[in-house]
Amino acid sequence: MQIVTWPFRKFFSYICKKLLSDYLEPGSYFRKFEYSDGALCLHDIALNPPVFFFLTRQKINESLKDIPYKVLSANIQNMRILVPRYFLSESIKVVISEVMAGVRT
Repeated sequence: MQIVTWPFRKFFSYICKKLLSDYLEPGSYFRKFEYSDGALCLHDIALNPPVFFFLTRQKINESLKDIPYKVLSANIQNMRILVPRYFLSESIKVVISEVMAGVRT
């Protein structure tokens, strides 16, 4: 993977901030990302805990059933956004791996 140069770094940072800012922890921004072969890779993304809880509540509740809990922190280590050559007519795919959450009961 190649490191993104200055003009592209600013562009990708702006786009990611506009698209994902509602899901991020307040004050966080994208420091680590790479672009290669139509894939934008973001690393070490701090998520907004209440939003993470809302988005994952159904899946977590299936596992934990009647245990009350609170999400304290959430982090995605790697997010890969696959941008097709004709992105206006084809779907953009997002692959997320290594999600960590701090939970308290």
